[in-house]
Amino acid sequence: MELLKHAPDCRLPFNKFIPSYHHHFGKQCRVSDYGFNKLIELFEAVPGTVEVTEDADGERLLQLTDSERLAVVADQIAALVKASGTRQAVEIGELQELFARQFGYHLRPENFDHNTLVALLSEETYFCVVFKHRLLKLRLYE
Repeated sequence: MELLKHAPDCRLPFNKFIPSYHHHFGKQCRVSDYGFNKLIELFEAVPGTVEVTEDADGERLLQLTDSERLAVVADQIAALVKASGTRQAVEIGELQELFARQFGYHLRPENFDHNTLVALLSEETYFCVVFKHRLLKLRLYE
């Protein structure tokens, strides 16, 4: 589900999947290549990875499961921390701006059932949130 990893919040309107697939991979999406007749059947075959939901207006959305989305965000943040140089740390206050600049959308903790970015990051095992010199910093576990 490479395509969903690159979509904001790992979500995409169901009816946009086929054109997005074509744009991203440069080829037609043929569900028969995966042994299915309908697109919905393909996604129903991987319930631990992808789910079909509805937004408030009733539009069907395709998204990675919560655990998969959290893993994607953790990988994205880890890449930002690694790119920060030899200190391998990023100030929490800078993280939103860095994330938006790199990925084109803001990280929203409420999409992961957390009120704050610190709460979201504290759940993930990749990171250590450190209070140092009156600043919260995010470090990767070695």
